[in-house]
Amino acid sequence: MSFITIHTSSPGILVSYSAPRPAAYDDSSTIPAYFNVELDKKYGGARLALTVEDARVLLERLPRLVMEHDAAEHVRAEQVAAEKSATEPKAA
Repeated sequence: MSFITIHTSSPGILVSYSAPRPAAYDDSSTIPAYFNVELDKKYGGARLALTVEDARVLLERLPRLVMEHDAAEHVRAEQVAAEKSATEPKAA
């Protein structure tokens, strides 16, 4: 049984790809291609296996979610700055 696995990582995140391959328990079955996303932290971690289709959905949705997060952070920073300037004494 041959298959390819590709790894890439950044601190705390490891992503790997596993190509489709025959199942070890049944030569007539195939394990479909999938991506493993592993989050390694000091006191534990998590592993998520995504089908290629699910990875595509995630890839499509994540940019919008990140933009929404960035916009919310920007609004909050502006609110904090406005509150700070409202409480500072005005120069005469």
